[in-house]
Amino acid sequence: MSPISNQLIHETSPYLLQHAHNPVHWQVWGEAAFSLAKELNRPILVSVGYATCHWCHVMERESFENQATADFMNQYFICIKLDREERPDVDAALMEVVQMISGNGGWPLNCFLLPDARPFFAGTYFPDTPKYGRTTWLQLLENIQKAFAQRRAEVENQAVEIADYLAKTQLAFVKTTDLGFAFDANRANTADNYQIYDFFQTVFHNLRDNFDRINGGFGSAPKFPSTFALRFGLNLDFWQNTPDAAAHTHLSLAKMAQAGIYDQIGGGFARYATDAEWNVPHFEKMLYDNALLLSLYADAYVATDEPFLKNLYQKILTQTFDWLQREMKDPTGLYFSAIDADSEGKEGLFYLWDYQELENLLSKSEFGLLVELFDLQKTGNWEGKNILYYKNNSFSSANYKNQPLFDKNQQSKTLAQTLNSAAQKLLTARQQRIRPITDDKLMLDWNALLAVAFCRMYKSLGTENYLAAAQNILDNILNLYPISPAQPDLYHTYKLGRGKNPAFLDDYSCFIAAFLEFYQLNPQETYLAQAKIYADLVIRNFYDSKDKFFYLADAQSDAIARRKDLYDNATPSGNSVMAHNLLILSALLNDADYYQKAADLLGAVADTIKKFPQSFAHYADALLTLRAGLPLIIVVGQNYRAILTELRGCFLPNCIILGADKPKNLSHLPVAEGKIAPEGKTFLYFCRAQSCAAPVETVVELLLLIKS
Repeated sequence: MSPISNQLIHETSPYLLQHAHNPVHWQVWGEAAFSLAKELNRPILVSVGYATCHWCHVMERESFENQATADFMNQYFICIKLDREERPDVDAALMEVVQMISGNGGWPLNCFLLPDARPFFAGTYFPDTPKYGRTTWLQLLENIQKAFAQRRAEVENQAVEIADYLAKTQLAFVKTTDLGFAFDANRANTADNYQIYDFFQTVFHNLRDNFDRINGGFGSAPKFPSTFALRFGLNLDFWQNTPDAAAHTHLSLAKMAQAGIYDQIGGGFARYATDAEWNVPHFEKMLYDNALLLSLYADAYVATDEPFLKNLYQKILTQTFDWLQREMKDPTGLYFSAIDADSEGKEGLFYLWDYQELENLLSKSEFGLLVELFDLQKTGNWEGKNILYYKNNSFSSANYKNQPLFDKNQQSKTLAQTLNSAAQKLLTARQQRIRPITDDKLMLDWNALLAVAFCRMYKSLGTENYLAAAQNILDNILNLYPISPAQPDLYHTYKLGRGKNPAFLDDYSCFIAAFLEFYQLNPQETYLAQAKIYADLVIRNFYDSKDKFFYLADAQSDAIARRKDLYDNATPSGNSVMAHNLLILSALLNDADYYQKAADLLGAVADTIKKFPQSFAHYADALLTLRAGLPLIIVVGQNYRAILTELRGCFLPNCIILGADKPKNLSHLPVAEGKIAPEGKTFLYFCRAQSCAAPVETVVELLLLIKS
């Protein structure tokens, strides 16, 4: 047998390449590593992380670059490095093991497997010296090695218990519920619909119990954006007049926009904040967070009439779009995955400022304004340096008018010009610094989420560049990701001229969602057909007709277990996205099978949505669509463009909106049959539950129909 060595230099993942020169003999996840473990009768260590993970960097410096530690690992283990973003199916299974054993999760994720790849122990970060009340990494390795060598039967039993646990918990929160009695689309908004109303109010009340009413968001530190729960609050208010829900969403968005979690100089949001006030971010920027937040801010822009909020949200949208073009766009036209929190070995260094440095870079008036607006301290507001965030971040629905910066009076315009000038100088200065590492692999699902965001930004602001950017993403995915020209199957990631790993449920579901979003803005049959092709592929390859859910992955021989990912975490569950997709397709194509699959899936998690709404909020939003009767608006006639523009200025969540000058341009849609307008007129049709009301001629009349 040839000597074992580090195999990562042949990979494309930036995370794996970061470890390619470790003295640890890292192997690649797959049959070759498993065969080696069986041949040598060694336990397998799988260490999972991602390129912009701060504590992954720490553990690498402390342990994986240490020759003595590496020697021990190489002697007694087969060591595998795994990028969690390349193999979310394996990561999801191992994360359940960690959570079972330790009660929490996170990355780096370190899991120990038997030679036949059955997990028997797992944890997250382990230090090189005793600290944080944790066992050291070397102590853990020694304990695992001794247990494997001397108490093999115990280790085998532990593996059996873990396998049993994983099998039982796969659908532990699922209870099949027939929604026909409560979510019958034909009875939407009728007097006997109280049970439906009560269902959503229960979901909201359980969400409300976790509101942070001072700082926005949910719970205390650390604070994550929770975009799906916030979106549900906006949409629920529209359908059930629950203003407290929408008010909390706006409070949360305004707080985040003015806090340190948002890059006040360059645009873009960090992954989360380590404090309750959103001011101290974990500085890494992820593409998916920004895609989801852009979608939400775009919708919130339309959902409010408050001038302060409209101006604030527009700033967030335009500045973050500019950041994406400047720092995240690949030459292929797609977008990178993430930017690291660390540079020069220190967290956040790229984004932090010395007080004196700011004074030297700016004019007297610019610096004076920053001192007035931001919480700048001569000794720093965080670890000796300054994070830029508004010190009077005190938005509420009662006092928003006291925020001068985003009003439209002349004084505010002058202040804004001064602030923009200062920000441009600081951005230019910051660009001269040593940049954090960029994870430059291209993820299909995250790019698809961004395409959805760009579509919604176009709907809200009417900027053509946003629509073009969305189309560019869709076109480039189709150009770069296909596994075979003759097949619709796609790859999950793309880098260095090649795709890697067959696409997962999240990839396909988000890609379908992007096509359906774009189709509503440009209703050409080809875009709807593309969405249908991939929806049928997902049903064919991922659907479990017994449990009514979709698997995370198509059958793969090297997976630990074929899992169904149900939770809406930082990104939406592929199952919740498919529920939305199937409902939209069923409305457009009058397809009962799509409808039934969505209803079955949502019925299976209805009880769980009520109990754990923050983890199932995207499902809850799909149920709102179902409850509203799959609302669809079709505009036909010579003035359809102006009407569409007016409609897009109205907040109409969960509604499909289509328009054309002539009926023949929508003839590919069964639901559009018979939707005509007399010469010189424009008719607006409102349909729900495959039944359409008589046409009206104004948006005001249409809005009355929707709420009737």
